[in-house]
Amino acid sequence: MRLSYWEYKQWLNNIDFTIVGSGIVGLCTAMFLKQRFPKKNIIILEKGIFPQGASTKNAGFACFGSISEILNDLDSHDSSEILELVQERVNGLNLLRSIVGDLNIGFNLYGGYEIFLEKNDTLYNRCLDKKDQINKLLYPVFKQEIYHDVKNKFKFLNIKEKLILNKFEGQISTWKNDPSNLPCFRCLFPKKPNDIDIQNCSNTGVLGSVGGFLGSLQATEVIKEI
Repeated sequence: MRLSYWEYKQWLNNIDFTIVGSGIVGLCTAMFLKQRFPKKNIIILEKGIFPQGASTKNAGFACFGSISEILNDLDSHDSSEILELVQERVNGLNLLRSIVGDLNIGFNLYGGYEIFLEKNDTLYNRCLDKKDQINKLLYPVFKQEIYHDVKNKFKFLNIKEKLILNKFEGQISTWKNDPSNLPCFRCLFPKKPNDIDIQNCSNTGVLGSVGGFLGSLQATEVIKEI
């Protein structure tokens, strides 16, 4: 991108802190820096028009780790490190909720389920065998048991009979905002184009993957709402 002298002066002059990435980590970093240094100038750089990182691709989960993820972490960390790590994750989620507000991110404590394919005997049996041990390990954080094995009430096919429920996981929507001020097409294109400038699919063609991608995003958001 080539900037003019005036663009450079307006956007990139006298910057005290530069943050790369406008995801949740980047935005929170900017916010806390501004609170600590209110007179400093901060700029956030984003490579694309739309956010494309993990902040928009986590499928809407507010989570700190499934039982298989905790067990995987234990393969390379000791129990005290895992306890500290989970506590930090929980603190981070609570901080996010306190800053943004549950309503604004559509937070709901529905719980999360880990499912296991029929062929995943080793992982499935390990998670069931270690469930009580992990619950005991994480008890200081939650003051109660976290993981519970439950029947496959969803009637999923080709998976193990039991699912492992984590009732402390929740749902969030990274696109959720003030219902009276939701983003729309006009936010991206404030000025309506002339009719002569608008071409149809028969003239310009269709990029097939875009329709599928956007449709998947829309379907995900609808499922969250209903």
